[in-house]
Amino acid sequence: MLAILHFLHIASGIVWAGGALFFVLVVEPTLFRLGPGATRDTLRAAQPFLGRLMGASGLILLTTGGALPAASGAITSPGDLLRPYSVYVLAALALVVGLAAQSGRYRAVMQRMLSATAEVTPAMHAARQRQAVVTVAAISATIVIMAILGMGLY
Repeated sequence: MLAILHFLHIASGIVWAGGALFFVLVVEPTLFRLGPGATRDTLRAAQPFLGRLMGASGLILLTTGGALPAASGAITSPGDLLRPYSVYVLAALALVVGLAAQSGRYRAVMQRMLSATAEVTPAMHAARQRQAVVTVAAISATIVIMAILGMGLY
């Protein structure tokens, strides 16, 4: 059972983090070169697919991430939450949930900006660049935490 949880956690993490990075580092910069109309239309068309893929992989990621410490016996009581292992797990959880929340706010702001203008504005570029930096930083930090946990360096 533990091996299945690990596999699902890693696979969903690859899909979720890889999708987020690919989107902010490749897809959005490409769309922005096409202008707001093409960006808006493409994002609207892609949203049902992106929402399902990112939502499902994120849900599996968080569920397995929460189940792994309990299934492995690493966290068995509330007192265990103060141990270094648990602090790393909680930090990774905070990073993933925080990035998901920030990404949702960013998408809402970007949709409003795209609907309000016929050209890509400096504010849109700045928001996109900030989101790229936040996404890369949060995912990189999460990968470092997962490496620390995986190698038992806590």
